[in-house]
Amino acid sequence: MTITQTLFWLLSALTIFSALMVVVSKNPVHSVLWLIFTFFCISGHYILLNAQFLFIVNIIVYAGAIMVLFLFVIMLMNLNESSEPKKNRWLRMAGVIAGGCLLLVFVAALKNADVKTNCRNQYRRYRLDYKPGKGSVQSIRGTL
Repeated sequence: MTITQTLFWLLSALTIFSALMVVVSKNPVHSVLWLIFTFFCISGHYILLNAQFLFIVNIIVYAGAIMVLFLFVIMLMNLNESSEPKKNRWLRMAGVIAGGCLLLVFVAALKNADVKTNCRNQYRRYRLDYKPGKGSVQSIRGTL
């Protein structure tokens, strides 16, 4: 396995873990910090794709500006457990049932899908359009 493949799998695992932590975290500030880490991991994927411009834009716009705004909004709202209303047990049960139904729909939709053939056809179709350096600063400069 090459270093690029190793970095890809490492960044993918970190991205999935941090995205799950965004959802699982009980503290909203911690969720925003995990979301910032998710954006940094996605930016690492852009570097692996040789798209430096997208890397910089993702860091500056998303991880920088938008996440600072999210943090300000959360801190200004002053969220704490004493002000949060208690949720009913039936409401939680309804959420679990609705999530289970959604999972069943996804499983039923993917059960008959021929993923291997579809992925192979997509790869063959887009492989012909690939040009090295696509999305890099030089190619964007040439377009402008």
